[in-house]
Amino acid sequence: MTAEETVRLGTRHQAERDIKALVYEYARLCDDGYNPGGIAALFTEDGQWSAASQDGRLNFGSFVGRTEIEAFFASLEGQIGPRTFHAVMAPRIEVAESLQEGRGDWSAITIMERRAESGEREVAMLAATYEHDYRRHGDQWLFARLKSVIIFDQTW
Repeated sequence: MTAEETVRLGTRHQAERDIKALVYEYARLCDDGYNPGGIAALFTEDGQWSAASQDGRLNFGSFVGRTEIEAFFASLEGQIGPRTFHAVMAPRIEVAESLQEGRGDWSAITIMERRAESGEREVAMLAATYEHDYRRHGDQWLFARLKSVIIFDQTW
């Protein structure tokens, strides 16, 4: 392996670590009262966020740009939480040769309190897959797209 290849490999591994840190920070901010400004700042200006179940029964919506993403998370106050738990795991991350873009697939389990249609509080557990596109902006990795496909939703 040449010195240049070694440096490139090290840079790729650092990018993967930085992307993992981005996803963990997203989960942490979700558990911090769905911190709207903090979450929106993790996205590119034209970033996309969406979450829905495979059958369409549960659909949180689709939002484009930091302003829409921040407004959506702000709208969750009183609807979801205050107690939530987001666990993200089993990442598969691919960093492009340019080292400026990447994509990833993750698994997630979320337990949350939320307001039911009846107005009563309920606890829900969701299992989902995350499909991500990442973009490097300066020295920071951001979400260009975060799509959550909910595969399990149980309430009690």
